[in-house]
Amino acid sequence: MVKKNPVTLSHYHLDLQSPPTYHESSGGKEFAFAVEGKPITKERPRFVNNHFFDPNKKAKQSLQLCIKKALRAAGVVEKPIFSPCKKHVSMVVEFQLVATGSRSADIDNLAKFVMDACNGLVYRDDIQVFDLKAVKIPRVKKTDPGRTNVRITSLESMRTTRDASKSNK
Repeated sequence: MVKKNPVTLSHYHLDLQSPPTYHESSGGKEFAFAVEGKPITKERPRFVNNHFFDPNKKAKQSLQLCIKKALRAAGVVEKPIFSPCKKHVSMVVEFQLVATGSRSADIDNLAKFVMDACNGLVYRDDIQVFDLKAVKIPRVKKTDPGRTNVRITSLESMRTTRDASKSNK
């Protein structure tokens, strides 16, 4: 019997040159990390042979593994950091990628892939993201694999419009 090699999740690697950080203060919490690897866009599930197939599954697992390592390296014990669900967060995602041809990846799909990977690890659900800034930065060297920098901050002082209107009455 031939034993198959286990699938390796090597699409992304935690960047140890800029170690992950986690801070808590009276203003809230902040978690930041960077991963090396070509930024991936969120793709729609495909219907193949009478079942749904997620084309991003392995890349997402690789990114989630990096996020888990980043949380451990930053000393985070309790996951998700931003819990319960009513806590709002701000997310800044910087994608450093090599432009291939005339078409570049859609920034909203790049951000959605990272947001989905953070579900259950950094926050309970990406519905908590109330503020999102995503930036694409072209890489000069074509040999560079790419990089994604992520910073997530709690918005402790942010109130919803509904909450604000209630207090004004």
